[in-house]
Amino acid sequence: CRHCEGSGDEDKPAVRLAPAPPSILPGSIVTPGLLAFILVNKFVDHLPFYRQEARFERLGIHISRQNMSNWAIAVAKKLAPLIKLFEDRIRGGPFIQMDETPVQVLREPERPATRKSYMWLARGGPPEAPVCIYHYAETRGPEYAQSLLEDYSGFVQADAYDVYARIAQAEPGITLVGCWAHARRKFHEAVQASK
Repeated sequence: CRHCEGSGDEDKPAVRLAPAPPSILPGSIVTPGLLAFILVNKFVDHLPFYRQEARFERLGIHISRQNMSNWAIAVAKKLAPLIKLFEDRIRGGPFIQMDETPVQVLREPERPATRKSYMWLARGGPPEAPVCIYHYAETRGPEYAQSLLEDYSGFVQADAYDVYARIAQAEPGITLVGCWAHARRKFHEAVQASK
């Protein structure tokens, strides 16, 4: 009986809904656990959405690759302030390591599948707690490296790609240092050639 429970809230409705917990994608059916599972499968375990879709179907669960893709895009937009914070943290350290690696992206709008795209990596920040950022770019142009290294003061460790040298010349606080792996490779090649 709503009048004799003695809880002190008898004037409120007998059945009430608790507020929903905060969600990174309000209005979506995806839970934080499912979203984390899908994104880890995609970006850590390299499992494309179409394969995840097939795995879910085998379990009798229909989650389309279109939904997974839309969720990933929405999460990326929501995480933009966090990425900006990571970039600031990287620039706050005494050195930054940078590299760019070619990747092939299939079915990219208005680009042939044979055209190279690039994944840029930046690592830096406090030496005891470094931060890494991966940034996708359609080209190997200097735009991302320039935006990250603008007004930076410290060491930048990179390979011999001339973009880094040009940025170091334009930014007086940057000291460009080489990469040991690239230096050793030339000595190894010389030993192999000369026997």
